[in-house]
Amino acid sequence: MRLSEVILVNRILLEDESVDIKENINILINDTNNHVINVYESNINIFSVLENASDLSIDINVYKGLVSYSSISYNGMNQIINVNLNKEGSTININNSLVSKDKQDVHINVNHNAPNTHSDVYNAASTTSDGSVTFDVISRVSKGNKGCTINQDSKIISLNDTNKNKVNPVLLIDEYDTEARHSCFIGKFNSDEVFYMQSRGIRKKDAYNLLLKGFLIGKMDISEEEKDNLKEKLNSKWRWLYEF
Repeated sequence: MRLSEVILVNRILLEDESVDIKENINILINDTNNHVINVYESNINIFSVLENASDLSIDINVYKGLVSYSSISYNGMNQIINVNLNKEGSTININNSLVSKDKQDVHINVNHNAPNTHSDVYNAASTTSDGSVTFDVISRVSKGNKGCTINQDSKIISLNDTNKNKVNPVLLIDEYDTEARHSCFIGKFNSDEVFYMQSRGIRKKDAYNLLLKGFLIGKMDISEEEKDNLKEKLNSKWRWLYEF
């Protein structure tokens, strides 16, 4: 079953398309280039699965509503994601996963342009071969926009020996009444976890397989059926991930 058959897709974005959304829908991005999504008092899900793609630039402007953006991409794609929370009650949840054999840069900007707006950005990446990933995550709150909440969490698991990965978390906050936090991790899987799984008869490569699936897919705001479909991709098309 193809992914587009699993998700109940209401709209597929075309190349360089700008759209105004005023209803609760699911959007699928299956190419790259530039997209602008304006959301007006709606709850929407945006999902993308991108392979060997060119660079992606996406602007999401929220005028009250909840936007859930889940993406997984692999092998050589830079990303720019700009989010503007322009009206009180606007929320963005980003779950962005990458698997990389090459150099990739990801820039995420979230601007809290109204009070009581909320953002949660979770980045997960795994690198192998000559891959490296840089996450630049910037959250901004201007003075007077009270009651905003911000969370940034970026993790990179290195399956290669030359670790050139970077995480640059930035909080630019000019309002005291703000709740903000960030965390980051760059490194290997916990050796105790791998050893425990091996002690239960699981081969090392299979242990990494299971850990990677949970790491890259587990937090995505999609159905269990969709997660199972992505896990099948990890078992087949993305088998090079386990060549370390």
